[in-house]
Amino acid sequence: MELTPAEKNLKNLLQTWMLILGSAGVFFLFFGNQLLISINKVSTRFFPKLPLINEPSEFFWLTLTLSLMVVLIFLCYWAQKDIRRNIDFVIPFLISKFVSTFFFFVFYFKQGYSLAYLVGVISDGSMFLITFYFYKKVKWET
Repeated sequence: MELTPAEKNLKNLLQTWMLILGSAGVFFLFFGNQLLISINKVSTRFFPKLPLINEPSEFFWLTLTLSLMVVLIFLCYWAQKDIRRNIDFVIPFLISKFVSTFFFFVFYFKQGYSLAYLVGVISDGSMFLITFYFYKKVKWET
């Protein structure tokens, strides 16, 4: 049976997230510290009153970040492989993006309005909202 337009859109979105998350994971692995340094430079130039985020000196959190990214890639893969049968794999993806957005938001205020946390709100929040929209479109059809 052919996919509905909403199912096709969600499948394409999940494939896009797989590509973005995979690329971001490789980037974080090799250039993660540079990303934070760059965000701090942008913050210093355009938002000089905002505090800077501390640059990590070890790889403990990077390990957890990369493992979660791999899990999210596989959730997207399994869901898009058979979007009708596996649509529930989108739910843990949504939960993950909601939780990360929530805590980026909390830490943005708790840690003194650092631009890095705002970048997290924007990136993960966008992924959550876009995915939720396309997920709900599929659910509304059924």
